[in-house]
Amino acid sequence: MNHNTDNDCNLIEIQMFKKQQYFYLLLLIIMIGSSSCGINTEKIPSDILPQKKMIVILTDVQIAEAALQIRNTTLADSIINFELSQYKFIFKKNNVSAAVFKKSFYYYTDRPEIMMEMYKEVISALSKKQAEAVKAK
Repeated sequence: MNHNTDNDCNLIEIQMFKKQQYFYLLLLIIMIGSSSCGINTEKIPSDILPQKKMIVILTDVQIAEAALQIRNTTLADSIINFELSQYKFIFKKNNVSAAVFKKSFYYYTDRPEIMMEMYKEVISALSKKQAEAVKAK
């Protein structure tokens, strides 16, 4: 019984994080169209993931979110398990804890200029992966 409560809490936390992520993505897209690029000289704290690593993880997260939408599962437990497994896989693959990713995500979202530049790279990486997939067909 406690297992279901844990899954419910994890689902609520993931859903809240996804809503925040979509909001920031939308905000960044708007900012891309309305601002100029500047060089950021701020030193990133040591407990925050470097930008390049965040770009790789954010790219993986976007792919996982797309896979979840394509999967279109109706059973709540299946959705929870698939989503949790995808995030766990991404964090394990990149040797990062969920807590460090979350802290880093919030750090960068508090600095929209940096996040905007990172999401440009994410979009570029996703476009390259899409082109490779189309070419492979």
